[in-house]
Amino acid sequence: MTSPVVIYTNLFTLEGRDEKKNKYIVMYYVWLLYIIKYAHLTESDQCITQIDSVTFAHIKTSLLFNMLSKRIPNFKVVEYNQPRNIKDGILQRYYMNGIVDSSNTLSYFIHLDIDVLVINNIRNMFKNDLDNNGTTIYLRPEEHILGSNYYGELASDEDKALIMSKCPNLPGFSAGIFGWKNSKDIDDFFKFILAKAKETDKELYTVEQPFFNAAVFNYFFKKIGIFRFNILSPNIVGHNIFSIQANSETILLNFCGIPGDEEFHLNKILTQLILTAL
Repeated sequence: MTSPVVIYTNLFTLEGRDEKKNKYIVMYYVWLLYIIKYAHLTESDQCITQIDSVTFAHIKTSLLFNMLSKRIPNFKVVEYNQPRNIKDGILQRYYMNGIVDSSNTLSYFIHLDIDVLVINNIRNMFKNDLDNNGTTIYLRPEEHILGSNYYGELASDEDKALIMSKCPNLPGFSAGIFGWKNSKDIDDFFKFILAKAKETDKELYTVEQPFFNAAVFNYFFKKIGIFRFNILSPNIVGHNIFSIQANSETILLNFCGIPGDEEFHLNKILTQLILTAL
């Protein structure tokens, strides 16, 4: 029997900002539309949105939001307090209250940023129904792990030497696209990320992605054997391409770029939406 799938994303407006001008809300509506059209969710699956209470109070009166959310089986909202800065907002994705519970620990879970659109059956990401003895983490590889957008800004000289001696070509991994099967130890992984974020005052260009890669490093090189790491095929994710440029294996379109730049991401997503409609 195929395990259920839980897809979740995170939407917020910072304190002091006007939620009515938040362009990520428009992107979120497109994100929901693509879930409805292409993800092939069933009655056993879930689609969860983590959202701050101010933004949710704004969108829950929207006809568009209500129409879209009612089209998704088992749609759920998890509210939290409005964040003061981008770092606090993004870190919400690692708080599992309302995401993982005793009834769905053996599901496939996948987190997608709002600028990541589903264009194919989401189950194709998880073709092998793995055994449930341990937690498997699914990772999207990108550039080298010691690059500044990944672990390079946080790694000690000892960590760098360990990587270069044991696995010199190890990539860094996206914190906007990740998943797991069997939630047995996933809370420990996320608590490590949150602890690393708390102890680091330095502002980082990719915000919390270095903390995510610090956790991968920790459990890949030091606390070995707790997790299995499954590297997603590059064909699965179209990186800043449109669906007309994708191949038959592509499941996700990742319109990533300048962190926090609403206009930059929205323009690419609206272009994709229009190309799909033509």
